[in-house]
Amino acid sequence: MKGQRGFTLIELLCALTILAAVLAVSLRIMTGSTRTAAAADDYGRALTLATARLAELEAGARVFPGERAGSEDGLEWRDSVRRAEGPAFADAEPLKLIAWRLRCTVRTASGHEVTLTSVRLERLS
Repeated sequence: MKGQRGFTLIELLCALTILAAVLAVSLRIMTGSTRTAAAADDYGRALTLATARLAELEAGARVFPGERAGSEDGLEWRDSVRRAEGPAFADAEPLKLIAWRLRCTVRTASGHEVTLTSVRLERLS
């Protein structure tokens, strides 16, 4: 039958191979973007928690040295309060002030960490 037109088996196999390659690349791109969005969400939640923990330390009536840890909403946090040292704080003693170094570190489930640091001045009792 000379007048019939159609696809040969080789053409059909080539088309299916190209389609499979395009689908594989598309799936890989979609999974990568999903992973990136989840990591960004984790980082945003960790940053929010670290900011809130540091604000609590800054706003408290008194600061007590030491470390505290806990977990909240699937995130692990650790607060560290210690006396600030170094040349920048050398003049605090004559002014009857204590310079406290406040640090909050939050670790996400994927192992990423967010660390925020602040300094608070407090009168010596």
